[in-house]
Amino acid sequence: MKNNNYLRYCFLITAFTSVGSYASNNDGLCIDKEKECQVATIYLETTIVTGARTETENAKYAGSIGVITEDDISVSSNIVDSLGTIPGVEVGGDSGRSIGSQYTIRGFGYQSENRVIIKQDGVPQSPSLFSNHISSFRTDTDILNRVEVVKGASSVLYGSGAIGGIINMQTKEAESYLHDGESFGGLVGGRYESNSMNSLRGAIYGKGKEVPVDFVLYGKTANFGDIDLAGGGTEDYETIGNDEKIKTAYLNIGFDINDEQRIKFSIFDFDESLTTVWQTLYHSEIDEDSPIIGSLQQTDYVFDYSFNSTSNDLIDFSTKVYSTEAYYDRGWDDIDSETGERDTLSYENKETRWGVNIKNISRFDTTSIKHTLLVGIDYNNREEDAIYLRNGEYTDFGSMPNTYDDWGFYIQDIIKTGALELTLAGRFDSFDRRINKENTTDYNDNNFSPRVAVAYELFDGFNVLLGYAETFRAPIPSETSSTGALNPYYYYLANPDLGAETAKDLEGGFSYNNTNLFFDRDQLSVKATYFDGKIEDMITLETLPDAGVPPESEEYAQYQNVSEARRKGYEISAIYTVKQLRFDTSFEHLKIYDEETGENVNQGFADKLIAGASYINNQMNLQVGLNVEHWFAPDQNPKTVTSWGETYTYVDQDFTQLNIRGSWDLPVSDFDGLNHAKFKFGVNNLTDKKYINARNTNTTSRVGTGTNIYADIEVAF
Repeated sequence: MKNNNYLRYCFLITAFTSVGSYASNNDGLCIDKEKECQVATIYLETTIVTGARTETENAKYAGSIGVITEDDISVSSNIVDSLGTIPGVEVGGDSGRSIGSQYTIRGFGYQSENRVIIKQDGVPQSPSLFSNHISSFRTDTDILNRVEVVKGASSVLYGSGAIGGIINMQTKEAESYLHDGESFGGLVGGRYESNSMNSLRGAIYGKGKEVPVDFVLYGKTANFGDIDLAGGGTEDYETIGNDEKIKTAYLNIGFDINDEQRIKFSIFDFDESLTTVWQTLYHSEIDEDSPIIGSLQQTDYVFDYSFNSTSNDLIDFSTKVYSTEAYYDRGWDDIDSETGERDTLSYENKETRWGVNIKNISRFDTTSIKHTLLVGIDYNNREEDAIYLRNGEYTDFGSMPNTYDDWGFYIQDIIKTGALELTLAGRFDSFDRRINKENTTDYNDNNFSPRVAVAYELFDGFNVLLGYAETFRAPIPSETSSTGALNPYYYYLANPDLGAETAKDLEGGFSYNNTNLFFDRDQLSVKATYFDGKIEDMITLETLPDAGVPPESEEYAQYQNVSEARRKGYEISAIYTVKQLRFDTSFEHLKIYDEETGENVNQGFADKLIAGASYINNQMNLQVGLNVEHWFAPDQNPKTVTSWGETYTYVDQDFTQLNIRGSWDLPVSDFDGLNHAKFKFGVNNLTDKKYINARNTNTTSRVGTGTNIYADIEVAF
């Protein structure tokens, strides 16, 4: 038993991270289980699946990928907050609600969400559901096993929408819960956060020995209340009004047909009821007399089949079929106390999707050259609708309801010979966007996206990386077809002639992994990436002052291909481990600007430095860590903005926050019926310091959430 414990603690230290960018995949090693634990994992050789849709070593991937594992995810009950530890991912420009989470990847995310692909178990989803009043990943952090983020155009294999990158969330299966040869078990757990959050969860799981069936059945309920702002808030707001109740259910059943074939079926259901505000990211106070009552729902059905031949390396085949439905329905019912007039609103945004993904990986040699050939086909059907009723009067958006029909074919060959690894990839996409009304114009086109990358091991552990990739985003129906006075400011004109945006990125850098540098069995892992590229034919909403005065709203506007953005920056991450200590750091710099005007696109981005340290105590089964996050004063251009006659200054200061986190494997082996128990704890924003995202002004009320102490316990039996 002692040997098993020591081995497990070694696994824990390799998985525990303060930065999260290069968390290991639980492949640590103990040289002598009875003595000291050696952390021998090469962190930057973590196996990556998302980036190349096949197993790829991070150290040889000519691009930037961030990975967070289960322990990293648990630092927050909101997955978006956890993603903020990955270089190139920016969060925090919101009011702190789980239903309203601001994020960007390489400059794009909320308010340009169709430039980022979000997936859970291969199922794509829209965080805002067109409404722009919410931003929710509709997931459950306690069932996520791993999250991978591919940044920039290197995500060529995923089709339209990956200008910023992709986020791929992977849920747990039975093997994620079972330990030491167990065949059946269960758990109960709970989480408490001092900044108004609590949850309860439970699960049963098993894996048959005689009958090769495995399963997970999981359920959770969580409550989120009013949120305290950092540093006492602002002159106007100390707290953010909030009332969210979330229930999630998850079923995963797998069956091993034989040693080569497996099928799996899963259902994920997310159900949130809330009393909130109209714009959940930016509005602060809930109107007690006329609150917004809302319901947010997501249900996914996923079927997987895989055939990995043990006798033929040319066959590693898998297919996925999915169906999903999501909606956000909210409104109010109010009676004016003076006039007695009734004011009602019902606004529902919804989407349904179904799709098929098919791929095969062939591994073969041609003389001394090793090939990993990937071939695949994707199909995605998506239907959107928006139903807005104000006192029974229907608003026609012009672009709703609509249908997307997208399919793509991709091929990639990873060629290895000696110290050289060459990746050649390409994807052909065809898309058809239709408005489901009479007398409307369809939008259809196609696109080819290439990628070429080289990794060369110059000397032992040191890889030189260079890659070029293109990806694109097809116009969406709300850009080609929106018409009418959809808000008080703009009267929209349709533009069926819009072209696709194209991102072209050149990335280069290096990775270095080595051991026994300064001490016996120490380890250093470093990866640095520089990127420089363009986003051509960017789609922007342009005002049309020469078109005259519209019958409603202030002025005419139309989506047009009017600008070209330059995107450049660099990211560097380093991890050093020695015995029971781990030190890590990351730095990110990003600038996106209009080449014609020189002004920032999507406003500015702050350089960010994270530095962390962690320690594991084998005798107490305890690990603790801390990290410091520092945002440098951003380079703003323009530096001010004028609204309603007042001039405001964009953020021109720096910010620093300190976080503490830890976990403790509780000694429960002497209690009958208990398998193990784990206690996770921490303090986010320990010193209660404010942080203002670079897209905001100095006077904003969005100053970040206050100190949040969390405690999470999970007992397995």
